[in-house]
Amino acid sequence: MGEAGSGSRHAGPGAIRRKLNASDALRKAGGMTARLAPCLAALALLLPAPARADDPTGFDATRFDPPAAQRTVDLGPADTVPGENKQVRCTYYPGFMVKEIYAREVGDAQLSLLPAPPGHPLPPCQQANLADEQVVTDGGWTGYFAGAFSGYAVFTAADGIHGGLGFAVVKPPSPRILYSAIAKGPLTLAVHPPGGIAIGFAAIHAGACSVIAEGAACAKRIAQEVGVAPPDIAMCRRRYDQVKRADTAGWCPAGDAHAEGCVQQQLRAAEWDASPSFLVYRLEVTLDAKGAAAHPAGTTQDCWPSE
Repeated sequence: MGEAGSGSRHAGPGAIRRKLNASDALRKAGGMTARLAPCLAALALLLPAPARADDPTGFDATRFDPPAAQRTVDLGPADTVPGENKQVRCTYYPGFMVKEIYAREVGDAQLSLLPAPPGHPLPPCQQANLADEQVVTDGGWTGYFAGAFSGYAVFTAADGIHGGLGFAVVKPPSPRILYSAIAKGPLTLAVHPPGGIAIGFAAIHAGACSVIAEGAACAKRIAQEVGVAPPDIAMCRRRYDQVKRADTAGWCPAGDAHAEGCVQQQLRAAEWDASPSFLVYRLEVTLDAKGAAAHPAGTTQDCWPSE
């Protein structure tokens, strides 16, 4: 599975649900779009890009098992996007089915799981819930279905948080979330005998202090919280500067003789250096009948200020 990493702490489903929803903010803000542009430009430096145009999960679908079957039921025009229809999407795997009700909103309107025993007819794909259907509501989770691997299903949050994307893992047909975290970039997946899986990813940890403002003491404290070596402070300073400048550039006219002075004024006003530091480190998590176990590896890979 290549380089692995981990830490014993991870964000719970409820924490990830309290996410920054940039798409929703833009839709509601209307005339404030121009004012939000600098903030969104800075956020774009951090958020993982979707794997393809029609994949809202941000994770590469080719890393998951291919489904045995897929069915889609049209539910008529969506209330939010003219010319687009709401859908029920059913994805079948050996032993279970994942159902999504997609209303063209941020996040599926419903995520649910059904047993699909081998040798039996496949469960029908329909909007109404079946008697043995279980809706994924553990921890208030909302988002999308990303894919399945070796009998486990992976869901992602509806939108980004802390410069990454939250994900949760269940063992269908149970909707109980076995593990959740925030990843920056794709997941790597491997079989972990007996009957389990291993997930590798770049994990994001939100520190309570600023590496730039407090130096080595803060770097050591945050790193100890997740069990990795402290970050390089020079690297953190470069990343802070990159995010700061992306955020402030939109407020200052490009090409203006006073543009740099404007940028410096915005940087001082924002007090970026005091913003708590987010660290990225390599994490490997194993999931099996005994539960979840996380293991850190290596040094901090990235560092930037909180939004």
